[in-house]
Amino acid sequence: LTMARQRMQFVVRQSIFDLGIAKNVVNYVVCLFVIDDYPVEKKREFFHQVSTIMTPGGSVFFAAYSPHDERMGRCKTTINEQTHMRFTIYLESSPWYEALFHACGFLVEQTEILRTHGLYDGEDSALLVQREFVLMVAKKP
Repeated sequence: LTMARQRMQFVVRQSIFDLGIAKNVVNYVVCLFVIDDYPVEKKREFFHQVSTIMTPGGSVFFAAYSPHDERMGRCKTTINEQTHMRFTIYLESSPWYEALFHACGFLVEQTEILRTHGLYDGEDSALLVQREFVLMVAKKP
């Protein structure tokens, strides 16, 4: 946030469901690995709210965990037990997010799937997992 404030006139840190921002005033929204914590209804609510605050020509930079991400999917329970973490996550596919962007009036300019590996050291063993992320850029026409 400090670096963003050095580069931009207006930076907000707010609840994603109560942005409290006037309509058509925001040029850029960055949403990185936040929306995965919420079910479908909340995701729709967030993207609809973003569409109302964005200026025409404004861009959304978005990243989420893919349903194929082993850390947040198949291996989540094992890793959570090893790291003593407890959380719920809701994973959606890139076509699902693209459809949501379109339903909220955005044009999806770019979608990429980023794949890498992660190593999680447990108490008794290490676990190598396939990581997969959905990266998107969308524009409000």
